[in-house]
Amino acid sequence: MVLGTFALVNRRWKPSYVVHSDYETYTQLARVIPREIFESRMRTIKQLVLKEFPHVWIETHLFVLAMALVIAAAVFAIIARALAIALWYPLCILILPAIIAYWTTRRRGLKFIKLSKFHDSLQECLKKLTVMDTNYQIRWTYRRLKDVDTSESLGLRSPLSSHAITLVIEVTQVDNSIQRRSDILPTYDSVQQDIVLDVGPPAMEERLAFPPPVYRRHESLLPPSYRESLQSPSIMPSHAHLQSPSVHASQVINIPT
Repeated sequence: MVLGTFALVNRRWKPSYVVHSDYETYTQLARVIPREIFESRMRTIKQLVLKEFPHVWIETHLFVLAMALVIAAAVFAIIARALAIALWYPLCILILPAIIAYWTTRRRGLKFIKLSKFHDSLQECLKKLTVMDTNYQIRWTYRRLKDVDTSESLGLRSPLSSHAITLVIEVTQVDNSIQRRSDILPTYDSVQQDIVLDVGPPAMEERLAFPPPVYRRHESLLPPSYRESLQSPSIMPSHAHLQSPSVHASQVINIPT
């Protein structure tokens, strides 16, 4: 059961922060944990977001500053031309916008890496909070924004379309009875009654106990003509021819030239 949800809003002109209502607003959560624990947990999450979340408001202010410097350089160039002043002075002003553009581009390229590290840090932090709140039977997790979420459930005063919500931190109640059932080990009698199938290769003793296989020729599968030729004595060589090589020498036929 969900006890409370808190949205992480990514603001463009200000640092990102976690939105939450007063302690009395979360009636179900107030029945589980006291006010001091709630405020301490939210303070820990806010500090983590403020330190490790890749904020966008810095790039926004630097972009506005760079645009202002470019406009100032253009105005100064027009005035310098009207007063016959050297036109290379406005170019010195454009050095700062170039540095800002390089720094913001590099920072924007590392945003996904920092965001991944932030997710890892947030997951570790929520796991620690879950371990600390084990006696209260609650669990701290985070998830993406769902269609069932509303501005009232997340504690937002304006509609969801006017906010850039990165993720939602959720507090749920855990039923420890299910977890305790899964942690119970089986008894010794039940383990002995289990049947273990030996699906591996046979042992050496089992292989030696069986007699060696006997291979027979199935003559019934051969054609009749081939079987008659095998049984004919003229084709089958005698044992004397195979054992004495002198027979081959005596039967040599001299062909007259």
